[in-house]
Amino acid sequence: MARVTIPGFLRSITGGRTHVDVRAHRGVDLVRGLIRRFPALAPWLQLGPAPGRARIFVDGSELREADAPVAPQAEVRVVPVVQGGATAAPSLAVRAGLARSTRFGLLASLAAILVLLLYARLNPSLAVFWAFGLAFGFVVQRSRFCFTSAFRDLFLLQDGRLMKGVIAGLAVAAVGFTLIMYKAMPDPTQGITGNVYPTGWHTVLGGLLFGVGMVVAGGCASGTLYRMGEGYVAQWVALVGMIAGSFVLALNWEWWWPVVVSAQPKVWFPQVLGWAPAVVSTLLVLLLIYLAVTWWESRAGGVVAWTEPETPSQT
Repeated sequence: MARVTIPGFLRSITGGRTHVDVRAHRGVDLVRGLIRRFPALAPWLQLGPAPGRARIFVDGSELREADAPVAPQAEVRVVPVVQGGATAAPSLAVRAGLARSTRFGLLASLAAILVLLLYARLNPSLAVFWAFGLAFGFVVQRSRFCFTSAFRDLFLLQDGRLMKGVIAGLAVAAVGFTLIMYKAMPDPTQGITGNVYPTGWHTVLGGLLFGVGMVVAGGCASGTLYRMGEGYVAQWVALVGMIAGSFVLALNWEWWWPVVVSAQPKVWFPQVLGWAPAVVSTLLVLLLIYLAVTWWESRAGGVVAWTEPETPSQT
């Protein structure tokens, strides 16, 4: 029997069940079995050219065809369509759009290479920065790395992979910046090195505004930039808003800094705890957050303990 993992937002339909076992040999049997037990799932689970509001993945591959085989003991996940989707058979218009996108992509790649060669002749450092920026942007886009997506996937889908990536990045940055600051200031009791800004109510307010802005814009700064390249018009509007907001802040910063920000206390962990305790405590906090994310995933069945298979594995 196939084991279906039910995401958190659909468990009100399944009576709070995180997993449902369905006897099925084909995709249509799987869908019919789920709808037969829980009729309210019908709008979510459909196959064919007009799929429902959720996608079905069997052993990691998306289920598109009604006659697609479903292996015994298959692991099935139901994932909602958060940002659009594609039909099983792309139309001619979609295919034409893909061909046009390919041409534009090749032209953009050629332009990037020409700019790289130009920078290499003018200033080798600019060529290095250009190549690193392109590579970084490519990695961010292909990994779909975005702070908004990390929080959205965690709370909506109970999928913490992106959030774990954010935590891992913070851990690497904490160690790296510590090494840089330690070289500049081996004895932290003598003062504060680097840009350590005061922390207070303005930090909380800024975090809330940033969170609201991410939700409204549909992405953080990195997500906005790579989605602009993907053709999302709304992200170009969001970028204009980011620029306008930064301009307004620049005009009012001379008031905010002396009146509000500078009056708040500065807390620099190396100065309070010492270098080693500061790094260890930071990594421990990140580890606790990582474990909390893993626990949150496990509630949806995304992380399960390994068990000995009931039947021998077949070659």
